[in-house]
Amino acid sequence: MKTINARKTLRVILISLILISICLFVKDSYLQNRIDEKIALFKINDAKKISIKLNLESALERIIRPNNIAYAKEPKVDDQYFKQYAEKQKRLNEFKEINDSVKCILTIPNTNIEYPVLQSNDNEFYLRRNINCEYDINGSIYFDYECDITDSANLIVYGHNMRSTRMFSDLIQYKKEEFFKAHEKILLYTTKGIREYKAVGYAVIDLKNKDNFFPFNTFINAGQNMDSLKYVNSLKRLGKMYNIEEINPESNLLTLATCDYELEDARLVLIAVEVDRLTH
Repeated sequence: MKTINARKTLRVILISLILISICLFVKDSYLQNRIDEKIALFKINDAKKISIKLNLESALERIIRPNNIAYAKEPKVDDQYFKQYAEKQKRLNEFKEINDSVKCILTIPNTNIEYPVLQSNDNEFYLRRNINCEYDINGSIYFDYECDITDSANLIVYGHNMRSTRMFSDLIQYKKEEFFKAHEKILLYTTKGIREYKAVGYAVIDLKNKDNFFPFNTFINAGQNMDSLKYVNSLKRLGKMYNIEEINPESNLLTLATCDYELEDARLVLIAVEVDRLTH
């Protein structure tokens, strides 16, 4: 009888050990599967992040060059440039959330000029209004209402010459050759990418003296009577041109205009030519 009971006890113990072993095996398998799933998920997320970065970098490296522009070297997209581009695009989107009339951000490196550029259906609305469409003595930086940022041969941008050094007051410094040559690069950050311009020269237009006058704001789109080269040559006598060899009849131009207080009623215009375009 005692032998039978001992055998039963041993059988129970063996069955219990087997069940415990099975449970431990199942638990270990479950935990291992969960770990494998998490590792796989991390790999997928890392792959997505890498893919997104590569796609954005690839977008930056796709260069659209108008046929009339000659480029001295290939632009290089590095980490610093990528970061700067991303920051400007973020700011542009924030500006457009405030006012959808914002077309781009205008930047002249190492100056006080970095502003959103707006546009309305006339040239008066933003003369004394800010991005919130509220009255502001400084006004805004804005495109001529006839300009088309995608197609116009000459993009004309207006801004006040404020004594506070805000808006376009730094443009007056371009009358100094040393300043001009140190600040030739001008950038437009648009929703489609970046445009780089090189300053060509400046002109001072006297609105009260017909001998020193030229209707610079009438040339926006090329036609039979006016092209980019003729435009720059017409302004040459009213100022100073340093890089006129960069211009041909089909060049894409940027003209920045502000008041010049050295005369009673005059405008200083800075002319620049597009030299590179990065798009996405």
